[in-house]
Amino acid sequence: MSSQSFHLAWIKRATYALLAVLALALLLARFSPSFRALYPIAPVTIYWGTSLQAMDGFGATQASEVPLTPSEADFFFSPSGLGFSIIRTVIIPTLQDCTDGENYLSSLGYRVNPANCQTVALGPTNRSADILAVRQAVARGVTTVFATSGSPPGSMKSNGRYYQGGTFLGGTANYSSLASILASFCSYAAKFGVAVTHISPQNEPDQSNQYTTALWTAHQFHDFIPYLYSAIRTSSCPSAKIIFPEPSAFTRDYGGFAAATMADSAVARDVGVLAMHAYSGRPVVPANYEYGQHIWQTEASGVSPPYDGSITDALKWALTIHRHLTIGGVSAWMYFSLHNVGALAVNNNEGLTDQSGHMAKRAYVMGNWSKFVRPGWHMVAVKNPFGLPTTAFQNASGTQSTIVIINQSPFRSNQTIRVGAQMNSVVIPWVTSATLNLVQQPSVAVIDGKIHYSVPAKSIVTLQSDYAIMPTFSPPAGTYSGPVTISQNSIGAITCYTTDGATPSTDGTTGCTVGTLYGGPITVSGNMTIKAIAGGTGYNDSTVVRAAYANASGAQKTHRTGS
Repeated sequence: MSSQSFHLAWIKRATYALLAVLALALLLARFSPSFRALYPIAPVTIYWGTSLQAMDGFGATQASEVPLTPSEADFFFSPSGLGFSIIRTVIIPTLQDCTDGENYLSSLGYRVNPANCQTVALGPTNRSADILAVRQAVARGVTTVFATSGSPPGSMKSNGRYYQGGTFLGGTANYSSLASILASFCSYAAKFGVAVTHISPQNEPDQSNQYTTALWTAHQFHDFIPYLYSAIRTSSCPSAKIIFPEPSAFTRDYGGFAAATMADSAVARDVGVLAMHAYSGRPVVPANYEYGQHIWQTEASGVSPPYDGSITDALKWALTIHRHLTIGGVSAWMYFSLHNVGALAVNNNEGLTDQSGHMAKRAYVMGNWSKFVRPGWHMVAVKNPFGLPTTAFQNASGTQSTIVIINQSPFRSNQTIRVGAQMNSVVIPWVTSATLNLVQQPSVAVIDGKIHYSVPAKSIVTLQSDYAIMPTFSPPAGTYSGPVTISQNSIGAITCYTTDGATPSTDGTTGCTVGTLYGGPITVSGNMTIKAIAGGTGYNDSTVVRAAYANASGAQKTHRTGS
């Protein structure tokens, strides 16, 4: 070998060795705490001026025959809890269908009771625990009530049974009758002070199982939707939107159920929301039919035992939500069951609790979005080549904003987020981890338009701009006389309230410019509306909330967000 060849070979070997060392250094940077401290991961840039999908909210279904307790309802729906903004419930066509269903479940060994069915003289119903949960949610500020049909009546199915699967028979007479049943659920709900906002004609039309299911075809949806649209327009909820098709898997073509309807412009415009579940498939970009419908993911859960309420499980769900938001472009994301208790509970992960009602970490992880990302907000663009999974959102006026970051690594990660002037001078972290359940942390400075934050190992972090969380009323709005307490969830914030209709505001420090500084329970007698706002030193004012109370002889009112 010549001297020149020897030197070339030596240089080549040295180059390969150097590349190997660099590759090892990159691996250490990814997995070693000390290297992570020396070499922070790539920065993330938020483009606040580039709005993506509008957000409709987060929520779950009341799928247990056991009622929610008031404290559970507070946890799921109040601003001081997870702040869910959507409640999903089931339409049962008739009282007889409900009773037959409970008897069928009892024959299978489930200790259920036909008395769980809400008694009605005529028309649709559901279980007492179901409508109670909806009332509890509405009283705590939820304005999106989504009712879905598990099955048509047995008389409209191939097997003649409401339970145990079968095929929807379709036809003009059945379309007209079923549309009338579903739309009249609005009148049923209205008797309980509930306004239905969305109706789905069939839950999982691709499933025929022992529970309430029915197989539909794409052309049946196409033919049925005009009947349902007309029935809704003349019902007690004329502005309710139709959601469809809710297949069990999240796919580009909505399980093959949407194309026939959406290819017909006369029918497509009757559809309010396109929805899918996420029991199989993976987050994909769904077909865009150019009619402006939002896309919702309306049911997902873990159906395999055993129960797993750990942070490891929760972070898997966090990444699933992240991907449905960023890839699937969903405007709403929903888990299946609020709690997994009672006669129908099994040792799996279909609910946000275990069989004893203890909250799973995945509930708090949902809260990292639902507590802060409110209906009407928009997701915004994020440039993130190599950083931690990150989503960002802002309200319609651009005065409130939130960033959600996921760290699945077993090591702390130093993340820089470029936010410009959008988030003012400080952000407020809220952390869910193995030891923390959506807990507020000390504020972090925004320096030269950048946030430098050390994201804890195996955690999800929400970075909230410096506004206070909305206050919560207890008891919630409704027919009531007595003391009402107001609580707020931002450390060190104050609350100002009014009872004369004026809109309260803080002075930015320790007092109120409009209203009274809250210092203890407010006595309600007769008809009274309380408006409240949180704020003070270190915070911009929250959104104004109000609760209307009526005495026993007055009309029942509901609690609403906004002034």
